[in-house]
Amino acid sequence: MITFSTRTSALASRATVLAVAIAAAASSWGCESEPARNSNRRAVPNANDEMPAPGEAGSPLVLKHTKDNPIARIPSEFPGIESRLVTNSRRGTTLLVEIELVNVSAAPVTIENYSATEATLVDDALKQPVGVYDTGTGAIATTGLTRTLQPGESTTVSASFPLGAKSKLATLTFPKLGIFTAIEIDSGSKFRSKTPEEMDAEGGGGNRSGRNANRNGRS
Repeated sequence: MITFSTRTSALASRATVLAVAIAAAASSWGCESEPARNSNRRAVPNANDEMPAPGEAGSPLVLKHTKDNPIARIPSEFPGIESRLVTNSRRGTTLLVEIELVNVSAAPVTIENYSATEATLVDDALKQPVGVYDTGTGAIATTGLTRTLQPGESTTVSASFPLGAKSKLATLTFPKLGIFTAIEIDSGSKFRSKTPEEMDAEGGGGNRSGRNANRNGRS
């Protein structure tokens, strides 16, 4: 009886040691398999993974207006040069205006020493002409612009004006560039989202095909 009890106790001890060893091994295997379980997690993005800036390839945003899609266009006093308003945007109490001068003729055109410092703004709230915004160190406007534009080429003229808080419309007069009448002031983003058609065109039509395939595959 004594011998049997001793053997039983020894077997129990060995079983306990074996159980502890198995548990430790299982824990070790679990730690080793952790990277495999986490392999589907998204890696921390680096600088190259950032979304492209608006206007760049792959970005879902583009400028609302460009020289090919201006807010308004009028002929200038420069022969063969068209004035195209591309920005009329509120920046707090300031209105930023940008005009593209586009050579629509078949010959080079030279613009010499152009200045927009004498440009004026009349808004629908104040109804009084105001000049270009001046910080005390000079007017914030294009000055001394001299450039020869080849056919199809363009250059930008800009100016900033003080603006009433409730202004909705602006009439802009730029020397030699013309008068833009009752132009809506853009108080939002200067960018717009690309249309599905634009996104498809960039992807060679693949996006549309994929959407159609998914749609047709539904029951």
